[in-house]
Amino acid sequence: MDKTKIYKIAGAAIKVLIIIIAFSILYYKILYRNDLADIFGFLRNMVDSDRISSLIFAFCLMFFNWGTELQKWRFLTKRIEKVSISSSITAIFSGITISSVTPNRVGEYGGRVFVLKPENRWQGVILTIVGSISQLITTLCMGIISLLIFYPFFNLTDAMEFALVIGLVFSFFILLTFYFNVSLLLGLIKKIKWLQPIVKYVSVLNKVQTSDLIIVLLYSFLRHIIFSLQFYLLFRFAGLEIEIYHSFVVTSIIFFILAAIPTITLSEFGIRGSVTIFIFTLFFQNTIYDTQLLNLQVVSAAFLLWIINLAIPAVIGSFFILKLKFFNHQ
Repeated sequence: MDKTKIYKIAGAAIKVLIIIIAFSILYYKILYRNDLADIFGFLRNMVDSDRISSLIFAFCLMFFNWGTELQKWRFLTKRIEKVSISSSITAIFSGITISSVTPNRVGEYGGRVFVLKPENRWQGVILTIVGSISQLITTLCMGIISLLIFYPFFNLTDAMEFALVIGLVFSFFILLTFYFNVSLLLGLIKKIKWLQPIVKYVSVLNKVQTSDLIIVLLYSFLRHIIFSLQFYLLFRFAGLEIEIYHSFVVTSIIFFILAAIPTITLSEFGIRGSVTIFIFTLFFQNTIYDTQLLNLQVVSAAFLLWIINLAIPAVIGSFFILKLKFFNHQ
C-alpha cells in the first residue's frame, strides 16, 4: 500500500473518530442529566407562550456570532493567505467540532488551519491564538468592569473591597499592555535557545499592527455584545424578569468566571449552569423571588445558550470536517 492511500485512510479514521467522540459527549451531556425532564418540561411551557420570538431571535444571533468570528479570523489570516468565505465557514465550524472534545477549546487553533496551505498552517495557529487572546481580553475586561459594578452584592469588608478594586484595575491595564505589545513575546522567544525552531512561525506577529489589534478587539467586543444579548433574550424566554443593563452586567461576570475554569466545550453546560445560578442567587438575594423557579429559569437559559452557540455548531461542523485534509499527501 503506497503512502497516499495510508494517509487517506489515516485522515478518514481521524475524522470519524472526532465525529464519534463529539456526538458521544453531546449525547451523554444532554440525555444523562438528572434535571433534564424538569428543563424540557419547563421549556415546553415556554414554547407555548408569547415569548417564543425571543428564542427565535437568540437562535438567529448564532449566525451573527460565528459570522463575526469568521470575519475576525479572515482579517487576521489575510497576512499569510487569502481565504475564501466558503473555506472560512469550513474552518470555523470544523474548528468548533474539534475544539468540543478538547480542554478549553484548544483544538480550535489546529482545527481551523487545515483549510490553509500546509506551509502557512503554523503561522495560522499563531494568528488564531491572537484572535482568541483578543476575545479573552474582551471577556476579562468586561468582566472586571462588571465586577466593579456588582461587588456590593458580595457583602465584602472595606479592606476586601479595596483589594478587589485595586487588583481588578491593575489586571485590566496589564492585559491591555500585553496585548498591544505582542512583539515583546517574539523578542523573548528569540532569547530562549530551545524555542528557536518556532521563531519563523511566531515572526508573523511582526505583520500585525496596532491598528489591526484594535480592529480585532472590536470584532471581539461585538461578539461579547451578541453573547450577552442572546443570554438576555433567553432569560426573557424563560420568564426571568431582569433589566437588560443588569443582565449584561451579570452575564459578563458569568463569562469572566467561565473563562478561568478549565472545561471541555461539550461538558461546559453543567459548569455554565452552576455559575449562572450562583451569580443570579447573589443578584436576587434581597428580593422576593422563588428560589426554585429562579434556578430552573437560569439553568434553562444556560442550557439553551449552550445548545445554540456550541452544540448545534458542533453538529454542523461534523459535516465540514469531512472536507478537511489533515495530511499533505491526502
